[in-house]
Amino acid sequence: MNPVASIGRGMGEESETASWLRLATRRVISTFLDALARSHGWQRVFVVSPWISEFGELGGMTFDQLLKRLRDDDATAYVVTRPPIESWHRAAVDRIAATGKANIATVPWLHTKLYCADTDQGSFALIGSANFTNRSLENREIGVLIRASGTGKQLVRDLQYEASDIYRSPDRKLICKRSMTLGG
Repeated sequence: MNPVASIGRGMGEESETASWLRLATRRVISTFLDALARSHGWQRVFVVSPWISEFGELGGMTFDQLLKRLRDDDATAYVVTRPPIESWHRAAVDRIAATGKANIATVPWLHTKLYCADTDQGSFALIGSANFTNRSLENREIGVLIRASGTGKQLVRDLQYEASDIYRSPDRKLICKRSMTLGG
């Protein structure tokens, strides 16, 4: 089970639960993947992570399921990562590229971990310490999932802008551009 908490005023005080905010302290990436899995009509997915690997059932949605949904929903993935040196990192990036649905850039200095999604059911973002890796599902990590509702709307917009800005970094090397489909 993924322990989560809502942010309130403090211990012992009455608190108002922010329904647009969720704190994750275990299997942080699965919090983002679960939100994706429950959403229909993916449009854009941002994955900004220094390291990326394939992952299995621990993520809630497997790496294979993620790639299938990108294709099935005709979504565009914007991926920013460090240049892959390790074989597991290269393999994951290559599999994302092989979907034909990804724009992938490498940035050597990347440290940010930021994940955003636009879907027919709304937008959301996850920020925190977790890389987009199977290992992060076992490590002690922390993250905050923000939904674009109420006060969260502006935060998600700001985080999407930041993800786009990192993707367009002047230090980037574009290694994959989404294949265009008929009418796209």
